[in-house]
Amino acid sequence: MFAEIFSFAYQFADVFAFLILAAAGLAIIFGMMGVINMAHGEFIMCGAYVTVGLVHAGLPLPIAQACGTVAAGAIGVLVEWSLVRKLYKRPLDSLLATWGLSLIVTQGMLIIFGSSLTGIGTPEGNFSIGTYTYSTYRLVLFGCSLGVLALIYIIFMKTRFGVYARATMQNASIAQATGPEVYFPADGDGGVVKRSFVVRSQLPPESLTRAIREQVHAVDAQQAIRNVSTMDDLIGASVAQPRLNMALLGAFAVIAMLLACVGIYGVVAYSVAQRKQEIGVRMALGATRAEIALLFMRRAVPAALIGLAAGAGAALLLTRLLRSQLYGIAPNDPAAYAIAVLLLLIPVLLATLRPALIAASVNPVDALRAE
Repeated sequence: MFAEIFSFAYQFADVFAFLILAAAGLAIIFGMMGVINMAHGEFIMCGAYVTVGLVHAGLPLPIAQACGTVAAGAIGVLVEWSLVRKLYKRPLDSLLATWGLSLIVTQGMLIIFGSSLTGIGTPEGNFSIGTYTYSTYRLVLFGCSLGVLALIYIIFMKTRFGVYARATMQNASIAQATGPEVYFPADGDGGVVKRSFVVRSQLPPESLTRAIREQVHAVDAQQAIRNVSTMDDLIGASVAQPRLNMALLGAFAVIAMLLACVGIYGVVAYSVAQRKQEIGVRMALGATRAEIALLFMRRAVPAALIGLAAGAGAALLLTRLLRSQLYGIAPNDPAAYAIAVLLLLIPVLLATLRPALIAASVNPVDALRAE
């Protein structure tokens, strides 16, 4: 029993560590810069190439990993200075630019190093609990992910930089106004005075605009009136960028979900094909079609639930970094999390159910004859 519980906990920690280490940086740069980085994996790849090269050169793995991290960070600083800095708060432009960069880096690495670079083995060895064998290094990565979370919490919650960063994420326009203030006379700027007026009325905007112009020109015929807009137009313009950000994130989330469903379907279908004779034996010994279908569902669904739990945990910790993109909902709204888990679980179950039903429909005679 303990071995089964530890197996599930280990899988949860493995997925959780991957999500945290991969998503923390993406969430921070999106929250602070409004940038979607499609070259995130390529930065990791550059660090991995440096690490592997230094290990082959004779350096110990921890030192090689530290050098790989510094190299990836230096490349990131160079890209931010030369490219990304011009694309702040332009998620679509930054998406296209970093996607093109990722293609260049990927193909460049293939041209320079080829596709057969000798890797390095997983360090720290393995350990066994019951009939299962686990990698010690995976637990080290889980500990590193917890350390990264703790460091992010300290920096963003306990330092002056964190105060500015959270202000930028939660309300960028007000954060930009912090610091010294300078007051100008109302009749300054060469005698050109810019003022805004708000008019509330039940009249249609077209007729109201004409009436306002007439009243103003009755007082001063030379007075210029421009930028006449309805409140709905102003509100729409103010939230247009966050709406685009959310649309892009939603599109990527749908694509990720579809890819996950395709992967789950493929794994379960492959398992059905590999165990066709076993299915025939089970059915010959009296197993019903429902029991055969449940057999494959029981193997696939727990892994999916572990992934959902790890993803929900990572989202719970990282949502604060995206607070500025949320409207009308709290970052840790339990109802939103419950709905999201259900929406993700339904396609996962459907992707698992089809190959499970195919397994249940196998003819036992044909299955026993299959080689």
